[in-house]
Amino acid sequence: MANHRISIRRQSIAQLLRHVDSGRFAVPKLQREFVWDGPKAAKLLDSIVAEMPIGVVLVWETPKSLRLFLRQAYHVLPPFKAKNPKVWFLIDGQQRVSVLHHSKEGSVLKNARGSEIDFSRVVLALDPNEEGSRIRYRKPIEGQYESMRNVLHPQWRSRLSHLGTRQRRRVEECRDKVLGYPIHMMFVDGKLNQIRESFLRINTQGMKITTADAIFTRA
Repeated sequence: MANHRISIRRQSIAQLLRHVDSGRFAVPKLQREFVWDGPKAAKLLDSIVAEMPIGVVLVWETPKSLRLFLRQAYHVLPPFKAKNPKVWFLIDGQQRVSVLHHSKEGSVLKNARGSEIDFSRVVLALDPNEEGSRIRYRKPIEGQYESMRNVLHPQWRSRLSHLGTRQRRRVEECRDKVLGYPIHMMFVDGKLNQIRESFLRINTQGMKITTADAIFTRA
C-alpha cells in the first residue's frame, strides 16, 4: 500500500486479550456486524489448539482525535477508553478478536442475523480418546466438556478443582496453547480513503467489486 507506514508486531493471545480489556481496540463505522455463529467460534479455538494458522489482525492506528469514526452503540468489544493515546481500529480480524474475548468471558452475544451465541458453550473435550474436535460448541458437562470460560480464567485451578490429574493436565495444555498462541498484528498508518480502499480489497478478495460493496465502504 503506497505511502503507508506498515509495522508487524507479534503478540500472544494473552497480550491481545489484555489490550482488548484495556479498551485499546475500536470498531470503525466501515466494519461489518458480528456474523459468526457458535460452531464457527469453537472451530477458531480448535484451530488454535491444533496450532493451525488463523490469519493476521489488521489495525489502523490513529490519534484518538479520530474517534468520530467509531461505531456507536456497538458492544461486540469493550468500548475504547479515552486514556489510551491512540485508537486501534480493527480493519480485519474483528470476528476473531471478538470470539477470543467472548470465549474468555463466557458471555452471550447476538450476531447480525439475530441468533444468540452463548460463549459458555464453547467447551474443551476432556476425553483424549474421543474422536473429533477438541473444542466444540455444546452444553458443558462437568468433567467431560468444560467451558473455555473456566479453562481460560486466571483461577482455573479452583474453578476446575473437581477434575482429576490427567484432566487438569489436559486443561493446562489447552490454556498454554491458546494464551501463548502467536498473533501477528499488522499496524498501518494511512489516510481514511486509503484505509477504505484497503478494507474493500480485503473483503472482496480479488472478486469483482459490486456497487453495494463500494457504497458500504463509503458509508
